[in-house]
Amino acid sequence: MAKTSSCFNQTASSAFMMEGSLLGNIDSMTTEQLKERLLVSETLMKKLYNRNKDIELYHRQKLEKERKI
Repeated sequence: MAKTSSCFNQTASSAFMMEGSLLGNIDSMTTEQLKERLLVSETLMKKLYNRNKDIELYHRQKLEKERKI
């Protein structure tokens, strides 16, 4: 099995894994770790938003197509 490398700071991800929760121990994180976590969260939210928009559009078009038939 191939090992993939992350483009994210290993300290932030290892701290996350040790805590085992989404909140983790935010008080002990550095400013850089918090910025990285925020960047990852923003990226994920944008992807989810766009995916949801695509799914809604697909279903809207499908419904309009069925009405024409």
